[in-house]
Amino acid sequence: VLNGDIIDFSALQRKFRKTAEVIRRTALQPAIAEGYLKRLRREHPKARIYWADGNHEARLHNLTLDVAPELEFLVSSGGVASLPTLLKFEQHGVTYVGSYTTPLYIGDLIITHGKHVSKDSSGSAKVEFYDEVSSGVSGHSHRGGVFYKTTSEKVMLWAENFCMCYVDAERRPPSNKQGTQNWQQGFTVIYMTEKKWQMYPIVIERGMFISPEGRLFRHG
Repeated sequence: VLNGDIIDFSALQRKFRKTAEVIRRTALQPAIAEGYLKRLRREHPKARIYWADGNHEARLHNLTLDVAPELEFLVSSGGVASLPTLLKFEQHGVTYVGSYTTPLYIGDLIITHGKHVSKDSSGSAKVEFYDEVSSGVSGHSHRGGVFYKTTSEKVMLWAENFCMCYVDAERRPPSNKQGTQNWQQGFTVIYMTEKKWQMYPIVIERGMFISPEGRLFRHG
């Protein structure tokens, strides 16, 4: 599940200063993302691949509504400038979950990009959990963390799903904060059976992580 903010579209926002380099990189992002989907399908030919828009992908639609609402049909789902068309979802066998805030339900588990950002790990997970009162996974905050809630029937949890962007000050996405950000790179592995699922948050530090099976992976 590619759970949003795969494409930054940093030149399409109005919050941070746009340099010529930011504009140049933004123009390349759709082609890079499509190449990633092509590689992902080639390496995992039998996998089910889901794409959910995050708030950064939504920048394309939002900017169109702001400056040229008459052209919304071009960026809406199915339009020639929509992400499913630009990234060739059908060709690569990618299932489009939907626009920003559209959740994916797998059994009793909710996977959604997320809407909340807390300054502390698990803070956003707690708010997302009480929004849904269900177990789930969200991104958006660029942090990792797990919030647990025990009821009379079961243990529920909500995981913040880290980020995969650069987190060092020189290469990270635009921010209004200087110095070290409280962001963590990582992802979440979920094993599912008919009766049980198990979640393993994986943090990446200095380009390294250890899988649930105990295997060390190292960048480069």
